[in-house]
Amino acid sequence: MNDIPLTSFTDAARVVEVAPGAFTADVPPDWAQGRTAFGGLAAGILINAVQALPGLADLPVRAVDAAFIGPVPPGPVRVRAEMLRQGKYLTHAAAELTAGAGSHPLARVHTVLGHLRASAVTVPPEPPDPVPLEQCLEMPYIPGMTPEFTRNLDFRFASGIPFTGSDSARVTGHCRHRSPEVGVAAISALVDAWPGTVLPLMTSPAPASTVRWSLQFPGDEPLKGDDWFWYTSDTPVATGGYSTMTAQLWREERLISWSEQLLAVFDRRS
Repeated sequence: MNDIPLTSFTDAARVVEVAPGAFTADVPPDWAQGRTAFGGLAAGILINAVQALPGLADLPVRAVDAAFIGPVPPGPVRVRAEMLRQGKYLTHAAAELTAGAGSHPLARVHTVLGHLRASAVTVPPEPPDPVPLEQCLEMPYIPGMTPEFTRNLDFRFASGIPFTGSDSARVTGHCRHRSPEVGVAAISALVDAWPGTVLPLMTSPAPASTVRWSLQFPGDEPLKGDDWFWYTSDTPVATGGYSTMTAQLWREERLISWSEQLLAVFDRRS
């Protein structure tokens, strides 16, 4: 499949409105992750549908809660988006994705949008200490081993290469889109693209997938996805085939996104 042409994230996550609140999109095969679409792309399609609702295009996204319910096959998909409540300061909206003849949702997001406000409460994040880019290891694309979608992204590992038998459940490194991208959806894809933080503990490949994902965007600066970002992710707890991981995405000393994911790991299947 490595002869499949690459598709920019903007094109892959584009939605077309066919009726009020109803959209279509087309998941290209180069954004696949096994038998499903890359979760970051599915979430990006849903975020784009929310932002296409009337009056929401210029509202900054503050938080996204995503649920990945079933595999999203490459090809045409349908999205239904709706405004849940628009208040003076905050707006809530949701979207869900279906495919084929099925009516059951395969992915859902709940988004919170709103402008920053003046406040006396300020707790600045502790700036990271990134490993220089030139000291990191570029992740190669290996057909049949690394997911197809990773060809569209540039990863440089500082720590946490999967399946190396590491004693640390932590992943760090630099990342960027290979094509110029902008917006919250593109940033979200970078956060979700990295391997689960428990995979470095393993010595052989095993399936793992995100079940639930929560993202927050604390800043209000223009979000450019073609810059280099520093990524760091840790594992607060892992047990019984599930792992909780937290992650941060930085541009220099500015925290761009904070996230938490529930990861299902299938390293011992009966």
